[in-house]
Amino acid sequence: MIEKIKIGLNNLYLFKNKNDEYLLLDTGINVKNKEILKKLIQKIGDIKKIKVIVLSHSHSDHVGNLKMLIDEIGDVKVIAHRNSENVLETGKSVIPNGFYWFTEKISKKLKSKKNFSKNIFPKLEKKDMEKLIFIDFLQQEKILLLEYGFGNMKIIETKGHSDDSISIEVFDEKNNGIVDNWGECEKIVHGTKARYKSFIDKSVAQEWLDSGASYERNIGLNAPINATLEKGIYFDAGTGRGIGVEVRITNENKENILDKISPSALKKLLKDTTWIKNEFGNIQVEPGKTNNFGELIGFYFALNCAKILKQNVISGDSRLVIDYWSLGRFHESNLESDTINYINKVILLRKEFEKNKGVVKHISGDINPADLGFHK
Repeated sequence: MIEKIKIGLNNLYLFKNKNDEYLLLDTGINVKNKEILKKLIQKIGDIKKIKVIVLSHSHSDHVGNLKMLIDEIGDVKVIAHRNSENVLETGKSVIPNGFYWFTEKISKKLKSKKNFSKNIFPKLEKKDMEKLIFIDFLQQEKILLLEYGFGNMKIIETKGHSDDSISIEVFDEKNNGIVDNWGECEKIVHGTKARYKSFIDKSVAQEWLDSGASYERNIGLNAPINATLEKGIYFDAGTGRGIGVEVRITNENKENILDKISPSALKKLLKDTTWIKNEFGNIQVEPGKTNNFGELIGFYFALNCAKILKQNVISGDSRLVIDYWSLGRFHESNLESDTINYINKVILLRKEFEKNKGVVKHISGDINPADLGFHK
């Protein structure tokens, strides 16, 4: 269910999920705070039903009441484009030029006022900033909101009006599915604009659907490996050789990163484990571990190697590790203690890496130079 709340020239949107929880798109201009709060309560009863706020961009007429709503709701997540971080921290927003003749007129009038752009809405405090999730649209086209209880919604980047503009894409969950063969698929998609994709088995197909069903462009086998890849460290894990999970760390040219660090550095990373660097140049973990654990260890090694080799870009194709575990989004009850231990190590390493201007990116497995090739 989608509800529009109109406040003057501003439109706010409420999206309701199956659990009677709400996502709010934008917060309106600061001078309308009491009116907005009143209308939200009229619509949903309890303001604390709002669990997620998405900011379409950081102009003051869209983020003006964010501080007030965070204070009123308390337990809420706020999602915004990475480029809006400075505006939200300072409370100083750019005054847009205006799209229509009357908004252009208003814009010129506001810009003529000295210091008008200073703190035109309440800036966020440190405790408020901890509720924000800033999205980097580097090599990922969209962000699935399943984790926040809105499984039929995605966030996509829509730069144009501003360099931090994002939009919400709502889709029909009933139209996603898996079939056993091409014959069944053809019956469904024939004569439609539906998109489809083949997989080696159902578990891989389900994982792809759960991670957002992103149709990313494949790079031809004859294309140079660095045609679309930047300098950095890449990681992957796989189980196709029959010897358990293997972890591979490379650069953009498929060169093994483990060969570029000193033997003593590698020994230190392997300390207190039974892992080895096997005959294929990969880290081989103990039997019985999952591929997801392998991806986690891949990120762990990539972060450590980046620190040693002074690299500032790390890329991998595991959304679970990059978008969830390494950002502290996991449930301990569902994981082994060893996995939790390395998740916590990776969280700290990633914070340090990004604090030093490092960038973590998600890329398609089709173009990952660290790919072990077991599924191709």
